[in-house]
Amino acid sequence: MSKMTKLSSAELENKALAGYNAHVGHTAVVRRILVNVGGSFDYRWLSSQAMVRVVPTPRYQVLQFACQDLITPVWTVHLGQPHPEIPSDALLTVHAKSYSADGRVHPGDVFARRADLVKRGAIAGTTVATRALVRSALSFLRLSTQ
Repeated sequence: MSKMTKLSSAELENKALAGYNAHVGHTAVVRRILVNVGGSFDYRWLSSQAMVRVVPTPRYQVLQFACQDLITPVWTVHLGQPHPEIPSDALLTVHAKSYSADGRVHPGDVFARRADLVKRGAIAGTTVATRALVRSALSFLRLSTQ
């Protein structure tokens, strides 16, 4: 039986950087966030999603390893709009997807980029409209054949 190849540290770093580069400058949806107010840190589960913008983050945070085989990137974010559970003066970070050398991916705090959700919504809206059009056409055909 062959042994599974482990990802190198460089490969893990490439995955972390690719994720960061895909999100920096974009708005993301989060349900968990690390809130720092005056040096007091609080990792919060939010009762409702928050819109945050991923901003330039120090490289050492993006390439943070929890241990030799697990990279756990942290991104700096700013609130995209006020949120009742997050003080406006807080410094904010989120955990991005983490990658293990054995190939496992851990989801992190970022649910999705806002643009991706808009695309999904547009697709869903198009699907609903198409189905309605097909139903109308079928109804018309049924009526015209009677």
